[in-house]
Amino acid sequence: MPGSSIHLLVQFREILFRGPLSMAGAMLWGCLLYLICLPLFFRKKRLTQNFCIALLFLYAAALLQSCRCLVAPNSFQPANLTAADAVAAVEWNPFLFSSFGVSNLWATLLRDFLILMPIGFLVPLAASRARLWKMLILSPLCGIGLEVLQLLANILSQTSERSVSTGAAILSTAGCLTGYLLFSALRKLPLPKQKARHYAHPGQAS
Repeated sequence: MPGSSIHLLVQFREILFRGPLSMAGAMLWGCLLYLICLPLFFRKKRLTQNFCIALLFLYAAALLQSCRCLVAPNSFQPANLTAADAVAAVEWNPFLFSSFGVSNLWATLLRDFLILMPIGFLVPLAASRARLWKMLILSPLCGIGLEVLQLLANILSQTSERSVSTGAAILSTAGCLTGYLLFSALRKLPLPKQKARHYAHPGQAS
């Protein structure tokens, strides 16, 4: 039993601390961060809310890993790109989609629109006080923050392999807000009413 536990810890160390961070490693880091925050911030939340908060941590970790925002120190490249070059490579025109190419234009636009939509569903499930005005602030913060993290990853890794554009920030912001509006619309749908059962009075004929 102790040998198997040590072997499991060694596997965790290989996933979390060796080489480029994989999807499994990012998910494990998200789970560990949630467990650390749980007794500090979320211990008074209901079980369903804590489940949605855990999903938010896992989705955020998976999203950052898929966008290659989690740059490990051993993946830094030699200084072949300056910070000014990385900022200059940003596509500041939100209406210029020629860099996507004609073949994958719609796929790219759809991906940028859908990438933050789960957050629009999970946030109101995790926080009962999530109102529209709060989501109007949170959505652009998430959309812009994701592009800023990709820009920082480009600067740290000395490459321009991650595409950073204001158009992607606008689309992801719209997707996050659309997810919240869809959730609000679904929550306001009337639930099917169960037919009441009529029982005959003892003094009445059935």
